Amino acid sequence: MNEKTTSPRFDGPVRSLAIIGGVLAAISILAGVAMLLMTWAQLNPPYVLTWLTMILLPIAFLLMLTSLILLMVRRKTT
Repeated sequence: MNEKTTSPRFDGPVRSLAIIGGVLAAISILAGVAMLLMTWAQLNPPYVLTWLTMILLPIAFLLMLTSLILLMVRRKTT
């Protein structure tokens, strides 16, 4: 892409939303896997793992969806 066609005002927020969403999704998936492994080993997983999975994964998807929408808006304006 040409430097003139990219909009620098969207680059920071889009990149930060995507990175934060990816990190939250990774934490949520790791918490879910840890919960499943602890259950499989017949241990009692803490409720924090369940809440992390249930709360962080939808938030991560919303952040990544927002990032995608901002990218579509940027593409329409150029």
